[in-house]
Amino acid sequence: MAYIRSRPRILPILPLDGLEFMSFRNATIACAALNMVACLVAPGVRAQDEALSSADTVSLRPTPDWVENREPLAVPADAQGALFVRREDTVAHLTQEGSRSYQSQLIRMLQPQALQAGNIAITWNPAAGPAHIHSLRIHRGSRIIDVLETSQFEILRREDQLEQAMLTGQLTASLRVPDLRVGDDLEIAYSIPLHDPTLKDISHGMLFLGETPPAGRFRLQLSWAEGQEPQIKMTDELSAIAQKKDRRLTVDIDNPSIISAPRDAPPRYSWARVLEFSDFENWRAVSRRFHPLFEAASTLSADSPLREEARFIAD
Repeated sequence: MAYIRSRPRILPILPLDGLEFMSFRNATIACAALNMVACLVAPGVRAQDEALSSADTVSLRPTPDWVENREPLAVPADAQGALFVRREDTVAHLTQEGSRSYQSQLIRMLQPQALQAGNIAITWNPAAGPAHIHSLRIHRGSRIIDVLETSQFEILRREDQLEQAMLTGQLTASLRVPDLRVGDDLEIAYSIPLHDPTLKDISHGMLFLGETPPAGRFRLQLSWAEGQEPQIKMTDELSAIAQKKDRRLTVDIDNPSIISAPRDAPPRYSWARVLEFSDFENWRAVSRRFHPLFEAASTLSADSPLREEARFIAD
């Protein structure tokens, strides 16, 4: 999952080592929201544990009304590689109450190596909201097998940053699709909260297509509620084909080419097929938003255990 590297940013977007969702390595990735802020205000987040209990599970919900999936692409007779992406839709939707990401895939298993795509893992921050699964099916010829009729997700709290003394609170819903076979089409669709709970009304993030995606049909889409349009910047490859209509910005790509940066070149030479969005006007706006958070975090309450410890040391 640690695919995003440190790269220059056009808009004021916070570092992207928090909520991420991806299909597989070097395919579509959409990401947003830094989890560091939740650590800064961890006492407030913990106080909401009871209210957030419903966000600790994955629930089955209908596809959101702000989603428009593309029609699947037919699998060519000479398709190469381990799998073929018949359709992959990646959508970020922004509202005043927060933002959500939606990921939908229909993937043909061409070789045994592709069967690992059946190891489903969905990671989200329950403090930001619940995760929803919209479909998980196997298409085998004329048969449609609903995986969720016989299987269910296991919820894990991995806390993979303990070595840095950091608790993120993120959860992972894990499921291995049973009896997935070569020749099957695996369909999955889910949505998770994109925003950090501290910056609920501030949207920022990026969507991009990796440098070496597999063959198939891809869609990157940013949509927003009335009055929530963010600043948007795109690299030349996307701006040339992007279409904006009815509070949506859509990029459709079939069989994207492989992008090869010069060998040993700086990371900026790999900055391609990227769509950035942000409600922050500039980096000064980021500073103004975060300064009060750090001020509050640095102020000790009158009954703070740290004050008691300081008095004990002084004595």
